[in-house]
This record gives sequence, structure tokens and C-alpha cells, in this order.
Amino acid sequence: MAFEALTLVCWFWFQIMRDKLVIKSAKSLLSTDETNILKLKKLWLEKTLGIPSSKFLELAKEIDSLLDLRERNKSPLSLDTQRFLSLIFTIESKNRVLAMFMGVCAAIIGLSISAGASVENIFSFFEGQSISSLFLVAFIFSLFLMLTYLVFWYSILVMSTVIGSFFDRLDGLNSSSNRRARTFINQLVVLHELPKGRVKNA
Repeated sequence: MAFEALTLVCWFWFQIMRDKLVIKSAKSLLSTDETNILKLKKLWLEKTLGIPSSKFLELAKEIDSLLDLRERNKSPLSLDTQRFLSLIFTIESKNRVLAMFMGVCAAIIGLSISAGASVENIFSFFEGQSISSLFLVAFIFSLFLMLTYLVFWYSILVMSTVIGSFFDRLDGLNSSSNRRARTFINQLVVLHELPKGRVKNA
């Protein structure tokens, strides 16, 4: 648990350091004293794209439509990150994976019973334990599961990023990452600003 907590602390610390470097670079590039990273993102996008933030939503819709068209008309011979990962796991294989997991659990239980384990071991574990100690054990176990899930999830994100970068390099100048495109669309939607209404004086 200490190693998992240290891993997550380092992860978030690196993100904080990254944001500070981004803010410093953006302030120099945009010649502004703004320190809010969201406002700096909006200013950078407006300068780079040449459109006001009130039109970010229209651009996001156009990019989303382009991605859908590209996905529907993709060549059957192309191999990208999504198709590569589908060779390992797909939604349709969820039942098979669950069956394999249940089989592993059954094998572990069978080996435990053959080694002499019985239901008496469970009763002996709870015997003489107070309610507070049982709650403490449940809390620690839940915390361990949560930290394990977070570390596992962030590890998957890193691996998917590395694999995606590898396939992008294979395509060269023709490469286009759906993950980066979706991230860009998300930023456009988040930073979209509704046009200010004009109130006419009577």
C-alpha cells in the first residue's frame, strides 16, 4: 500500500510540475501575466486556430464528424491502436474473461482446500475480534483495492499512450490519433464560451 500511495503521489506531483512548465511557457509565448491554465489554454487555442472561443463548439463538431467518417471508411488493411488492442480484448470477450477469472478463483479455492484449509479458518479469523478491528480491516482492504485499481488504470493509460505513439510513427505524416483527437475535442468543448448577449437599452 505504501508503494502504491508513493506511486500515485509521484504521478500527481509530475502533473503539477508539468502544469507549472506549461504555464511558464504559455506566459512567455502569449506575452501575458495570466496564471490560470484554463484561461491560458483558451488564449493559446484562439491564437493558434484563429477563431474566438465562441466557435470552439462548431470546430469540435466538425472534427467529431470527420473522425466518424474516417472510422467508417477505414481501409480493412490498416492497423491502428484500436484494432491492435481488439486482438487482445474486446467487449464481446468479456464473458470469456469472466469465466476464466472464475476458473482461476475455483482453482485457488481447490488448492487451498487440498492444503488443509477449511471454513474453520474463517471462523478462527473472526473469533475474538471486535467490531472496530473488523471495520479497520475492511477499511484497509478497501483502500488497498482502490489504490491497486488507480495504479493499474494509470499504468494502462501510459501503456496505451506508448503503443499509440508507436503506431503513429509507423504511419508517418499520415498518422492521426483518435485518442489525441478526442482529447482535443474535449478541450474545445470545455473551453467553449457562449457568445455574450447584447442587451438593447429601451
